[in-house]
Amino acid sequence: MNAPYPIPQPDPATILSALAALFQPDDVVELRSFAKGGRKRTDAGYFDGEHRQALAEHAVRLNKTGGAVYVTLNPIDPQLLSRYANRVEHGAQATTTDAQVTRRRWLLLDFDPARPTDTSATDAQLEHAKAAARVCWQALRAEGWPDPLVAASGNGTHLLYALDLPNDTESRDLVKGALAGLAACFDTDQVKLDQSVFNAGRIIKLYGTVATKGDHTPLAPWRLSQLVATPERRATVTVDQLRAWMPATTAKRPVQAASYQPGNRQVGAFDLGDFLSRLGIASEQDTHEGSERFKLAHCPFNPEHGKGEAAIFRKASGALGFKCQHNSCSGKEWVDLRALVDGPREQRQGPAVDFSVVLKQEQGTASNNATDGAPASPSWPDPQPLAAKVEPEPYPLDALPLPIRAAVEEVVGFVKAPVPMVVSSALAALSLAAQAHMDVSRDAILSGPTGLFILTIADSGERKSQSDKMFTAPIFAYQDAQAEIAKPVIKDYLAAFSAWEAEREGILSSIRAAAKAGKPVDKLRADLTELERDKPEPPRVPKLIREDATPEGLAKKLQKEWPSAGVVSNEAGIVFGAHGMNRESVMRNLALLNKLWDGGRYQSDRGDEERSRDVRGARLTMGLMIQEPTLRAFFDASKGLARGTGFLARFLPAWPGSTMGTRFYTPPVPGNPALAEFHRRITALLNLPVPIDDDGLLSPPVLPMNPEAKEAWIEFHDAIEKELASGGEYYEVKDVASKTADNAVRLAALFQLFEHGMGSAVGLEAFESASLIAAWHLHEARRFFGEIALPAELADASRLDTWLIEFCQRERTHFAKKNHVRQHGPIRDGVRLDAAIRELAELDRLRLRPDGRKKIIQVNPALMGVSP
Repeated sequence: MNAPYPIPQPDPATILSALAALFQPDDVVELRSFAKGGRKRTDAGYFDGEHRQALAEHAVRLNKTGGAVYVTLNPIDPQLLSRYANRVEHGAQATTTDAQVTRRRWLLLDFDPARPTDTSATDAQLEHAKAAARVCWQALRAEGWPDPLVAASGNGTHLLYALDLPNDTESRDLVKGALAGLAACFDTDQVKLDQSVFNAGRIIKLYGTVATKGDHTPLAPWRLSQLVATPERRATVTVDQLRAWMPATTAKRPVQAASYQPGNRQVGAFDLGDFLSRLGIASEQDTHEGSERFKLAHCPFNPEHGKGEAAIFRKASGALGFKCQHNSCSGKEWVDLRALVDGPREQRQGPAVDFSVVLKQEQGTASNNATDGAPASPSWPDPQPLAAKVEPEPYPLDALPLPIRAAVEEVVGFVKAPVPMVVSSALAALSLAAQAHMDVSRDAILSGPTGLFILTIADSGERKSQSDKMFTAPIFAYQDAQAEIAKPVIKDYLAAFSAWEAEREGILSSIRAAAKAGKPVDKLRADLTELERDKPEPPRVPKLIREDATPEGLAKKLQKEWPSAGVVSNEAGIVFGAHGMNRESVMRNLALLNKLWDGGRYQSDRGDEERSRDVRGARLTMGLMIQEPTLRAFFDASKGLARGTGFLARFLPAWPGSTMGTRFYTPPVPGNPALAEFHRRITALLNLPVPIDDDGLLSPPVLPMNPEAKEAWIEFHDAIEKELASGGEYYEVKDVASKTADNAVRLAALFQLFEHGMGSAVGLEAFESASLIAAWHLHEARRFFGEIALPAELADASRLDTWLIEFCQRERTHFAKKNHVRQHGPIRDGVRLDAAIRELAELDRLRLRPDGRKKIIQVNPALMGVSP
């Protein structure tokens, strides 16, 4: 590649140093490289300890051609050397598997900054990764973990902790759980800890080679990867230390580093290092209870308070604090220390230092500017809980199979729609493409369809239609191609049917004439009967997407035209508000849709052939978006039947927050490679032969679960079942919860088919991913159905409370103008907004204050994790 700026080159000495740090002298190591550009190819070779120099030379050669170069991380079976002994096989067919690892030697923490697919990181993104890794490193050191190897991967930061564990299922689950718990605590909006690196056969960047993602540009350059810290391997992380970071444990941790934002450690551009210089007191840095601690040589307020008795603290969230151990200084806080050095806040130029300081000082300061505009107010009492509220959880994006996740991230980066909505579009497309080709079984008796019912609750304008189009494009293309192919067949059918109709009309005319003349008609009747047997059948042409079909019309299409369909619509009012959902017919149509989800047979005798239905061997996907008022109206109109019949319980619901107001334009990734790969796989599924029998009914093969996946499914099923009893966590949504295990196995089957094609049983990895996603949707059901069953004023209060907290955290303020809330918040009706404000004010969660002719809503600081 010709570039006007230097391209870094791989460094053999750095490679050899990395190999010495990572491996024992007699370890066999696999070198693996993925060719960049052109036809995809994997090159691999195995090298023993005596040929490390040859390994480095091959790595340099492969890297200089643009290939990404990796090595196995853990010790492997030395017999693998005989595959490609001390050489590289181009287009290698065999590489190291998890089972061929002899022991787990390293735990990899890979902090990867968020960025468009197939691009190198910018300098700013790299700084985010370094900062997140630093916070994690310090927290783990405070818990007694040994110091890790630290590496710059080129696009992120690696921490490599020493392990000494067997390669077995227990160790795998332990490492996987620890990664999940660490990610929950240290993920930020800008940086994610890679949870997929739990497998024993994991490969890692070979330090000393160049990271070559995308093109080498000044904004996102290629960089040399390298180890930057190599402490002696004196101790290993213990099983108990890993177990302490399992999700069940980290959920109870008092300090969650997930709120840490590397680029916004303090409000504004406050520089703690610069402040310490201006303070003029020597300090020593360490960590204490998860915070950075700067122990001062003496107390700024009393020099007699000696070394180590006074300290400045910086929490993972960026909040600053000060403490001196002496009683005479017990009242001194960070705000006092800042004022001692830089003067009172009102005399200082520039933004505030710390969010907590801003809030404390603004509560006593009246101002008219945009930052300090809240009027003075007395101190805040503790906010009372909003009993109706179930807090939202972030979507488990990392649980999606990588090709789906990459496509979703690519679409989210461009469309800027809420993540759960974009995922719902992707899953609906996958369900529709796959449902005709397989069912899934849990055991010999329990088996059924893989089609999903997905419901997203959001306002109009959230870009559901655009998201759907990006994922359903290959389905529409498939339909169009099939319609084009069928044109000659349809013409032949129409000609044959016209001839048949003419012949039938001739026989009927003869019967009428004979009857009128009193002549016998037995032979004519026999001819008519024989003709009816030869009636031409219309050709079945695949049409999968039925956006505006009523339940009644949908049943007809499935029965007469094509037995697999999807109702994919960004205006689900077409479905929920259709004439077929009126009071007289809602029970019948809900029963029809329930049967289609179950894969059962639906029969309805309406008195004539045209209106009677016998729908069987059909499969249905629903991917709907509906506005909350429309859904509430449907609840009211159905008189409880929507839940009472189990209809809504079959859906995977999502109720995401709006992204409106933050959707600033970003150009799409050139070529949308991740989305293109998604399209390719969907097209491959659509082109599989559809298993339709002679009666026109679907008879898809049944995909089983392997023993490990089945065991995990049973555990998942039983854990939910325990919580359905009175007083259980899922008692209030037991209708939804009782379907969650079924939805989980449907998702697992879809993931298995999407990643591995037909023929393989549902595996443990697919089910574990699916169970995380199904559990998230169950939580969303608790959120939505817990609020939709409430009186409207309580539901409004809950929604307003959530919106205000998110707004204040995003804008780094503690108030919002009431007019702005009415224009952009979740409640536009003035009377309802006032009622919600009164409800929250009575709970000490907000205050309404005058600001000239306008009004301002102040949010209790404690709701944002700040002491009032």
